Amino acid sequence: MRYTDGSNPPATVPAAVVIAVDGDGRILLARRDESLAFLGGHHAFPGGRLDEDDSLAPVDAAEPDIAPFIAAACREFLEETGILLGVEGIPQNEWPILRTELLASRLTFSRMLSERGLRIDGSQFRLTARWVTPVFVPRRFDTAYFLVKREHFPVVSPPMVSPPELTAVEWLYPDEALQKWRSGEIRLSTPVSYVLRSYAQLPQEEAYQRICHPPEGNDGRAAFIEPRPGITIIPLKTDTLPPATHTTCVTVGWEQLAVIDPGPADPEQQALLLNRLEDFQRLGCRPAMILLTHGHGDHTGAVAMLAEKYRIPVYGHPLLAGRFSAHEFHSVEDGGLIEVPASVAWKLRVLYTPGHCPDHVCYLEETTETLAAGDLVSNPGTVLIVPEYGGDMTAYLDSLEKLLALPAFTMLVPAHGWPLSEPEGRELVARTRDHRLEREAKIQAALREGVRTMQELLARAYDDVPPHKWPLAEAQARAHLIRLGKSLP
Repeated sequence: MRYTDGSNPPATVPAAVVIAVDGDGRILLARRDESLAFLGGHHAFPGGRLDEDDSLAPVDAAEPDIAPFIAAACREFLEETGILLGVEGIPQNEWPILRTELLASRLTFSRMLSERGLRIDGSQFRLTARWVTPVFVPRRFDTAYFLVKREHFPVVSPPMVSPPELTAVEWLYPDEALQKWRSGEIRLSTPVSYVLRSYAQLPQEEAYQRICHPPEGNDGRAAFIEPRPGITIIPLKTDTLPPATHTTCVTVGWEQLAVIDPGPADPEQQALLLNRLEDFQRLGCRPAMILLTHGHGDHTGAVAMLAEKYRIPVYGHPLLAGRFSAHEFHSVEDGGLIEVPASVAWKLRVLYTPGHCPDHVCYLEETTETLAAGDLVSNPGTVLIVPEYGGDMTAYLDSLEKLLALPAFTMLVPAHGWPLSEPEGRELVARTRDHRLEREAKIQAALREGVRTMQELLARAYDDVPPHKWPLAEAQARAHLIRLGKSLP
């Protein structure tokens, strides 16, 4: 797989984790040290990357390509929790000694087993699925998730990894862990929240079936991610402008859902969106409303289908009222608040942000500090400001400043490209503003130098843009010229 710009995504590293479930339905989570580059501070399932030695560990009842993952899961679980799973014949009082030897690299896991003539019982590790980290994450893992279910587990001992990778291990009921996530006490990644939500809402066997069939992405993209509690990002292919190929549909909520920018008009992509929404309904989540950042076709292609199927209202800028008059339409106001009902409601603050087009708004979900930015910024790429379609460069720059003046958004979700956490999200907004001002400065310099035609202006002010992209650059240049009170033939 290659990115649209021809580059390759980061290579994946094989890894394995254990979803340990006890007889009371509690699940073991380990808190990763805050300083770790990958998921620092998150609560995760015990596990880690494969070592070369894992392929040497003897494993029964497992396919050859899965056996090293089982060995890694078994070894990592011992190293991180002090519990040896799937191996009979080593007394529990020896586990701490062996754990210390493994962590100090004075003993390999395969030798620990072979010296005693022991093997791992692979049947105790039920492979649920393999999750691959999305391409926008710098460090990517191909991780096998193994379910180990027992009535009773030995007492979990404190983490001993040095330097510390884990700072705590604890048994939590799934709904308890989710509430801690919602209140900001813990942080979770998408695979972990996917498992926890399954076990919190479904009978255990149904939950197991669901975690065995996570949604599959395409072109290295995740089918969805949930970077904040109740904030789900679903990239869908749309008829949009390159380098973008997808438009992000965002859902907000756990019991009722606000669906932001359901963009695809293609029936296959609409089916993917419906499948995701139907899966959420299995967890008790029902679409309750559609919110639009603006009226462009790559953001509205599935609006009519969803509004009719679920009989739900559409919210958007007043300029869109006539276009969606066939449905229940609610005009939003700058600064207005839309609540997504729940025991603790999700709260979407409306921000008028014209410039890309006059009907553009953003939505700031205040409890998770997540900003659904629509087409105000793109990651990667440049937002087009086309005067013939209502683009206004002054309004656009003012809208960027409006975002930068917000007291807090810790997650930025552009409609095209990857989401960004703080501080990268705010930095993207600032870079977008600075890029436009730098381009405007080059245009002003070219005008002072006496350019007389648009082609001359493009050659000087857009000398870093390939000529085949000049038609798009010309639209941006006209927007800057209007802002400067100038014109060129």
